[in-house]
Amino acid sequence: MHRVRVVLVLLALVAAAPAPPAGAARAPAQGPVQADRALTASRATVLPVAWTRQVVHAGQGVVLATRLRGPDGRDLEEPVTLYGRSAGQTRWRALQRFPDGGRVAADESPRTDAEYFFRHWPSARLGLASSPVIRIDVQEDPSPAVTLQLVPGALQTFGPIDSCCPNLVADERLGPAVEGELLQVQGAYVDPGSATGTTRFPVLQTWTSGRWRAIGGGNLARSSWHTTTAAPSAGRHLYRAVLPAAPGLPAVVSGVRELVVTRQRTALSAPPQARQGTVLRFRGLSAPHRPGRHLAVQELRDGRWLSVASTGTGTGGASSLALRAPRPGVHRYRAVAADYSGAPARASLPVDVEVLPSPVPRPWVTHLDELSPATGEREHLVRGPVLIEGRTYRRSVQMSNGGSIVVELGTHAATLKAAVGAGPPEVGLDPVPVFTVVVDGRTVLRRMVPSQSAFPLSVDVRGARRAVLTFSSRGSIYENEYPPPRLLLGDAVVTSRAEPQRGLVPDALYLLDLPPVSTRGDVGLDDDGDHKLRSGPSEGALEYDLPRPYRRFTATARLFGEVVDAVGSVRVVGDGRLLASYDEVGTDYRRVDVDVTGVRHLRLELAATAGGLSYGLAVHDAALLP
Repeated sequence: MHRVRVVLVLLALVAAAPAPPAGAARAPAQGPVQADRALTASRATVLPVAWTRQVVHAGQGVVLATRLRGPDGRDLEEPVTLYGRSAGQTRWRALQRFPDGGRVAADESPRTDAEYFFRHWPSARLGLASSPVIRIDVQEDPSPAVTLQLVPGALQTFGPIDSCCPNLVADERLGPAVEGELLQVQGAYVDPGSATGTTRFPVLQTWTSGRWRAIGGGNLARSSWHTTTAAPSAGRHLYRAVLPAAPGLPAVVSGVRELVVTRQRTALSAPPQARQGTVLRFRGLSAPHRPGRHLAVQELRDGRWLSVASTGTGTGGASSLALRAPRPGVHRYRAVAADYSGAPARASLPVDVEVLPSPVPRPWVTHLDELSPATGEREHLVRGPVLIEGRTYRRSVQMSNGGSIVVELGTHAATLKAAVGAGPPEVGLDPVPVFTVVVDGRTVLRRMVPSQSAFPLSVDVRGARRAVLTFSSRGSIYENEYPPPRLLLGDAVVTSRAEPQRGLVPDALYLLDLPPVSTRGDVGLDDDGDHKLRSGPSEGALEYDLPRPYRRFTATARLFGEVVDAVGSVRVVGDGRLLASYDEVGTDYRRVDVDVTGVRHLRLELAATAGGLSYGLAVHDAALLP
């Protein structure tokens, strides 16, 4: 039997028990009952309750509960009595007495409308206290019913309907559903069989080949039900919901809903020709529009489609993207639209762009704020003025976690430069922005940029085809009250003017670009570009054959995860000889700097002791310096 739990809170006041005034035992009025007037106002406090009225069906049980406590909040062991009366009666009857007080509960099954309240009578220690009156309205068995509503995946709630959006309706401006899109199916239901212990689950059906076919069952949540299903092929489709028949209960059928399904349309347009080094602008379209959708431009390289620009779509599904025209030749591009509704990504027909050689070279500059990010969405790349170390850079880029920019360099590009800084948060070093620059597949810079720090960057890109600038966030997830960290690129440009390199070590070799010749234990290179001992307590090692002699090995190390009393250690071994040992590595960043002159075979040994729930040891930004 389904029960409705009614929680009432009593206030008992610790005081000398006054003699109750005449009429104290009279039936309380409808609504909250005040403490006895013999108590002073400073002691007589009325506690709120969630509700004073509840509707149930005939034969449905009700649990009435209360808690007797003193001003200090502690439960008190004093007698409590439950009173009740049927609707229309004026006299209250004592129904149950609970001699031990504290937390008490009473089961009642009213057949008609009724009222209840709890009372504690004065004792040697406590004064009079009463709960508010609770009215229970009893209704006859309702007529069984079930309703159906179909909502496109862009409005999906990912949870029980009545706990999130009980009045959720489809947005007509979104138009029809899209092939493969996840549909949120929901509705209300009333099933009198549940009062007798018979639970029926709605079944979703669709009209196929001249008959109704079941395609899934619903999940119940109080007086509603919900499920999900994928939108079928383009066309018009009929759906209904059914409460199946049960012994003594006929089947119940909802009204029929028609769903219009269309194909996702993705298109891309671009100029047929462009000069090398100029900004190549695309127009993309993804219809029908869905909130949260992003459009990526991909280029066909060596038989693979690679993303070179990405942005969010506007209200009508249109978007504009820009990238620097690559080397001379014919380049093939396409647009791919994707969102979080569950629909598969849709690609446009490819378009070819012929890139013509530039005329006689002359000094030129391309600002990165003209280009679209290669990955991420619109919020990952913000253009506009930034302030770095007291200086304002007007044509700048702010990158948030996960953003990246692909810069097509061309024949005459010589330098990629910017003033690099970090914005908020201003709380410690966790999390820390990590800035990575990759030129033609080789990492030339990877370093942490702590909050409010800055450095000038100038990279020699002569002879290179493309550069990729990426921002990620290293450390624990920042709390909501702090703004997310941002990487600032002041006046970021690629230019034909050759300038000295700054902000990096030329010819440095980052270990993320050098595959290990062997590994031992649960160690390896993670997706974030760090070498990690993934689970503690344990130990492991990575070994490398160096392509040429180097002078120093540098990195930072620290423990990550749910660390309690664990410590880690990093040992650097060169040609079988221990070069350095860093013990008691904790959650703070530990600098590793070792002389590796003459070493041709390098081994990193990582270890972590017991003292955590789920943790590991990370070696960040490991590099060999010439």
